[in-house]
Amino acid sequence: MLERSRFTATAQTQIPTRVIVCGGNALRSLCRKDPELGYEFMRRVADVLADRLLATRRLLFHE
Repeated sequence: MLERSRFTATAQTQIPTRVIVCGGNALRSLCRKDPELGYEFMRRVADVLADRLLATRRLLFHE
């Protein structure tokens, strides 16, 4: 969703999984065309980011 260069990620699954790839421009276009999809996508991304920030805070402050 961010208009930057290239981001990469790796993941491991515990069960067989199908993955789709969608470029940033295509994803932004889908979210503009379907605001409900865009809202749900951003809500889930925000949840993941909040969890990661909390985990980082705990590591930094030894909570």
